[in-house]
Amino acid sequence: MDRLNAPAPPPALELRTWPVLPTAPPPALFRLPPEREATLRTLIPAPAADAWDTATGLTEWVGRRWVHANGHLDIDDAVTCLERVDAGERFACVEYALVLSQALNAVGIPARRLDLRQSDHHTGLGRGHMVSEAWIDGLDRWIVLDGQNRCHWVDADGAPLGAAQLQSAVRADRPVRAVRRGPGLSAEEADVWRSHFAAVATTGGTWATGAFVPIHQEHFLIRTPRLERDPAALYPDLSGVGIGLDLVDGWAAIRPATHHPFADGFRVDTDAGTGNVPVGGAWVLATDPGGHRVTVAVRTRYGALTAHELTYRVR
Repeated sequence: MDRLNAPAPPPALELRTWPVLPTAPPPALFRLPPEREATLRTLIPAPAADAWDTATGLTEWVGRRWVHANGHLDIDDAVTCLERVDAGERFACVEYALVLSQALNAVGIPARRLDLRQSDHHTGLGRGHMVSEAWIDGLDRWIVLDGQNRCHWVDADGAPLGAAQLQSAVRADRPVRAVRRGPGLSAEEADVWRSHFAAVATTGGTWATGAFVPIHQEHFLIRTPRLERDPAALYPDLSGVGIGLDLVDGWAAIRPATHHPFADGFRVDTDAGTGNVPVGGAWVLATDPGGHRVTVAVRTRYGALTAHELTYRVR
């Protein structure tokens, strides 16, 4: 009985704080199969060192690749599209978004295609537009990129916007503007394109905070793999990090995890220095008695993303 009532010895290791992966599932991207993606990389400009410079450069390149027309492909393949452009064919917004989205993924920038629709999109013609949306390492956000118009959208402070933010701003009549290299869009053009954010569907799903009208231009059912109430369900933070625990060399180790599809590892910073962990690899925790602080950040070809903290105590 005395042994049962005796104070328990303190634990040898105690985790105090740790990062947790966002609850939103990994994004559905608009990609080519690996072998076609490799071919596409030979047809597009080489990526810059910075993800945002790469994304805006590709947006400009795609927008100047051909003059807009109303032709369409019957296959979602950017390589085929560019080959047919070289043969003299011309295409519409669907194909600009096709090439841009698949080109971004080919250079390690997570991207998907967006279907945009004006209000009352169930009736009439010309109610839709198609663009791309990409996760930008370094900015830690999803951002709309319009290949046809060679532009992205910013708020009053100049911050680039994703589709959910743009839709919210348009509904609240907050100022947004389109930015592109060279002459900008006229006020009339900007009004037209801004109006298309009344309804948005991504590659992986769509959302509606109120009633949802699944009919487009009288004849077409809007198909989607997921219908959500909150756009946050479709916007995972790809800088997020989670951890698992394992035993390595007889001591506790963490195994970082991420939803980022192009992560090539993790940067780990401790009081003792900096190291790197490959995807699926482990980092052995320090055994020195006392408190410890570690930060873990997703690493991609464009650098390390936002760091997340882990603290623990060893006795």
